[in-house]
Amino acid sequence: MANLAAGPRRRRPHVLVIAAERTAARWAQALAAERVLCLIATDLTEAARLLSEEQQLELLIIDRVLLNQQPRALLNVLSSTGHWPVIVPVKVSAARPTVADRKRVAAALALIRPKRPTEHLIRIGELVIDPARRRARFKKRRWVGLPPVQYKLLLVLAQHEGKVVGYQQLLREVWGYDGSQVEAQDLLKAHVRLLRRKLGLNSQTGEYIQSVRGHGYLLDLPGV
Repeated sequence: MANLAAGPRRRRPHVLVIAAERTAARWAQALAAERVLCLIATDLTEAARLLSEEQQLELLIIDRVLLNQQPRALLNVLSSTGHWPVIVPVKVSAARPTVADRKRVAAALALIRPKRPTEHLIRIGELVIDPARRRARFKKRRWVGLPPVQYKLLLVLAQHEGKVVGYQQLLREVWGYDGSQVEAQDLLKAHVRLLRRKLGLNSQTGEYIQSVRGHGYLLDLPGV
């Protein structure tokens, strides 16, 4: 599996694969060689149990057909367990993981693996983002560590500062897959609420992170 190697001292990413047993086993075998701790679920019921028991799951690899058939059911599982991992849909018909799927998983692992402090701080008014440590703070309050998905969401919005980022574009850039506008809107609503709460942003006034009804979200200075 190309580009998935991690340094020997880094924490092993925790991954959940939701797919038919044979497909899940192939992914588990490939990921094990890359120092990834992999759990397997053959359906959403089993996935819900594992998500509630395992607090460190950061990446969810799921059968693309299952995701397309039951997007709402998956959203309900994530909402009920409070887990919001990075999601990568994969093809299950191939004898082994496809090259395209391997690259997508590699990109997701790069997102959740900690990086060395080589990046500068991002400042937007009183909001400061520390890419090296995946944390942020507002109005010189204490730094707040962010889970991978919320950090990526904040970073993507910051990269498009002053511009509305559509629901589906955010779904694609943060979670790595294409979905309907309704699905994207529901998923983002929950994460934006959590992100605002952690940073201490006023959700009523749309402080910094603004909701543009029917379109997406915008990160900008107040009053701009």
